[in-house]
Amino acid sequence: MHHEEAARKLGVDPVSLTPAPPEPRFATTWERMQQEPPCSACGRPSAPAG
Repeated sequence: MHHEEAARKLGVDPVSLTPAPPEPRFATTWERMQQEPPCSACGRPSAPAG
């Protein structure tokens, strides 16, 4: 499905959307991947949730 078709199905005007950011640097992506996800019960970082 093309992004314009998806927007139309969701009732969103594509012109009203802000442009996507440029591709992140690998270092930024890697930093996010190393973060522990939050526990769904308490919200604190949790290694088992990963």
